[in-house]
Amino acid sequence: MVQGPKVIGKITLPDAPIKHKCVCDDCGCDVNDSWGDPRVKISTFNSKDAKEPSAVRWVCECCADELFGDSSPHSIFG
Repeated sequence: MVQGPKVIGKITLPDAPIKHKCVCDDCGCDVNDSWGDPRVKISTFNSKDAKEPSAVRWVCECCADELFGDSSPHSIFG
């Protein structure tokens, strides 16, 4: 006698997709979060011996490039 598949669990999906709003802390622009949060985490410490950051900001890639210098090529041919 052949038995059918056994159901051992069930996953219930939400009716509507969950929307997370990713906003740059520096410029205030919304960033595309369809593939996850693309922002860069910037932690500021009061001293070099501090274990915990005194401030944390989440910035977009454009603001991070302005802060730290854009070292990536602007063209694949350059």
